[in-house]
Amino acid sequence: KNGLPVSTTQAIVGAIIGWSLFTGNKTDLTVLARIVGSWISSPIL
Repeated sequence: KNGLPVSTTQAIVGAIIGWSLFTGNKTDLTVLARIVGSWISSPIL
């Protein structure tokens, strides 16, 4: 295993986005932006 560690939330969100793309459903970009923003701000806080 030479890959980088991935958090559980990143894996789940990635799976949901991938499934949405596969099934043709839209992803709520507002919610996605809030999640990514929390990933970025959490190490700072």
